[in-house]
Amino acid sequence: MSLLPNSIYIARPGQTNAWDNERFVKKAGYEVFVVADASGAFSEAVNEASWLRMQQVGIQLMNWFGFACELGRDWRKDINGMAALSATNAYLLMLMDSFAGAQAAAKASS
Repeated sequence: MSLLPNSIYIARPGQTNAWDNERFVKKAGYEVFVVADASGAFSEAVNEASWLRMQQVGIQLMNWFGFACELGRDWRKDINGMAALSATNAYLLMLMDSFAGAQAAAKASS
């Protein structure tokens, strides 16, 4: 507690994982996010059912790139790291390429 003086102490009666204790989860007031495209099941129907169940209890679904951006918070703090992360996202690369092409076409026609 001395390292984190503003933290809240919530006693747990033996659970190793705090998420297994309902009092902890409710009192701490955490928002829960799941990186949906970083998990999987043996069928799309199982994925959909799992995600629906999570959403029904207030869990927010997101993708890995959104999660990484949330961790980064501000691309100006680590522009090389965010660029490296962006370089691994095929959809983002296609979007950036499309945008660059539209910009070039607009410039050529003016």
